[in-house]
Amino acid sequence: MKNSLARLLGTTAGKIAEAAAGTAAEILSGQTPVERLYQRHAEAVTARDAAQTKFTAANLAAELTPDEAAAGSARDRARSALAQAQERVDALASAIAAAKDGEAVTAAAQAAAERARRWDAAGALAKQREGIASEIEQLAAALAEKFSQLQDVTTQVAAAMPYRPDTAERTGTSLILPELEIAARYALTKAGLRWAANWPWEMKDLPTLSKRMADATAQLVQLRKAKG
Repeated sequence: MKNSLARLLGTTAGKIAEAAAGTAAEILSGQTPVERLYQRHAEAVTARDAAQTKFTAANLAAELTPDEAAAGSARDRARSALAQAQERVDALASAIAAAKDGEAVTAAAQAAAERARRWDAAGALAKQREGIASEIEQLAAALAEKFSQLQDVTTQVAAAMPYRPDTAERTGTSLILPELEIAARYALTKAGLRWAANWPWEMKDLPTLSKRMADATAQLVQLRKAKG
């Protein structure tokens, strides 16, 4: 009866250890190093508990069996196995702590590298912006020169006309000699710079600058026919 109880306890502990080992390979797949260490620590705890159960059984058997020498030897082996199992639990606990520290260092390094990458990207984009701004300056200078030409020619048109209608007339100077600044602002708005002028209607209804100048030319022709 005594030996049967010891064998029962020992068999139970063995089955627990076998069940834990049988699923280890499946559980460890796809895990991070720290997760694997945690899993191995759990397995070590299970093995330690099984060793504890075996030691308890061996100790019980040593107390109850008449063969003290044999029972004592089995108890010593069980005690040694339990000590080794506990050492593995402790070692894995230390390994987990070290691995977590390593992960923290790695995460910090990765975060620093990511911040540096983003700063580099922002700096590169800022340099690109400088180039775009330089191009805009050149385009703005060219636009200002062309707008000045448009003003000069408009002044020449006014000087060349033998008759200047009053703005109250149906054929007024607001069309023949348009307000060029407003016309230029609308041209920029038409081109997509909505901040250049207030145009609350649809863009398709806003005439282009060239269309406005063409209409002014047509109106000039009509004025000549009317006035001779």
